[in-house]
Amino acid sequence: MKGILLSLISFFLLIVVSFFSIRAYRGKKYFYVFLTVLPFACLFYLLLFYSLPDNLYFLPQILVEPSRLVDFGNGLFILLLLFHIFWDTAYATVLTGFSSELMVRLFREKQRGLSIEELMKEFGAEREMDEILEWRIPNLLNSGYVTAEGSRFRLLKKGRWIAALGLFLKKLFRMDVEG
Repeated sequence: MKGILLSLISFFLLIVVSFFSIRAYRGKKYFYVFLTVLPFACLFYLLLFYSLPDNLYFLPQILVEPSRLVDFGNGLFILLLLFHIFWDTAYATVLTGFSSELMVRLFREKQRGLSIEELMKEFGAEREMDEILEWRIPNLLNSGYVTAEGSRFRLLKKGRWIAALGLFLKKLFRMDVEG
């Protein structure tokens, strides 16, 4: 149980340090920030684990894992899993994900929406239908995030909510947000 609790504390530190590091970072490769913070969170976990007693001064004996190695491994494994979830959600999906960025662009257009041609131009597609847009647009349509009205695409309520969240997080993290 000690390892699990300390992994949660270390993960909280990882989130806080990531937040301030990304706000201070002026480059474009944000994944460097996340990947740099992870070893520090693991080191913090290691230091906490080996400097605190097995019962953390408050755990009943029944919650103390008899094997320190198992306890340490469980906590480290959970910390790495939490980082992976954080990475997938915060970085890969919301902050830099293509579908999220597409919805943010549509969100900025409000009622006007964007046509396929405008979307392709916006994202630098050069062919008739770029492979990236080719499956994303139907996926966003089928998932209820976007609607097609004539030749233009607009966000539905669910898409506006996700785009607003993405835009809020981008502004919060100061990740190249226009307007």
